[in-house]
Amino acid sequence: MKPIIELFTAIAREHLFIETLEGRKSDSLDFHNVSVRGVERALSAAYQAGVNASAQGGGDAGVFREMREALERAEFLMRRVYEGDHHALENLPSAAAQARTATARAKARSSPSDAVAAHLPIVTVTVRGGLIEDLDATIPVHAVVADWDVPDEDTDKKPARSVRTLAGGLSGPKAEKLRRLIAND
Repeated sequence: MKPIIELFTAIAREHLFIETLEGRKSDSLDFHNVSVRGVERALSAAYQAGVNASAQGGGDAGVFREMREALERAEFLMRRVYEGDHHALENLPSAAAQARTATARAKARSSPSDAVAAHLPIVTVTVRGGLIEDLDATIPVHAVVADWDVPDEDTDKKPARSVRTLAGGLSGPKAEKLRRLIAND
């Protein structure tokens, strides 16, 4: 039995007095009267199990924060350079070092070969000649596109931002090929 199913079954036994979560093709065995208090305790136990599992992962939030900060700093410096602030060039080496450190920590925390990573969503962006030619994703997502070459129509400030909704049609062999590419990176 998978660990998550074992966890759910243990919670159902302890809080709802349900012996198994497997269907037994009998109404008297598959349908149960349970108290609201029992459902509340079972949901609380499941929530706490998730919190505990997240805490045992240890520091994922810190790794993600570090990566976000490195990306925000790099984006800020690139924007400053683009806008003509050549003094920002002096800070690019330290920003690159910060990004390398964050990337190394993230790679050390989890490997793309992990089962979880194998199911992470993938978004592809194809750019040709400075223009977005195609956007696709393995799941439905909203993609915010920031174009630093064009001012926003409403504010007349750069970048122009647009939101594209992707239906998530990227699947099958193309998605698997991208997953292998990511795993080998």
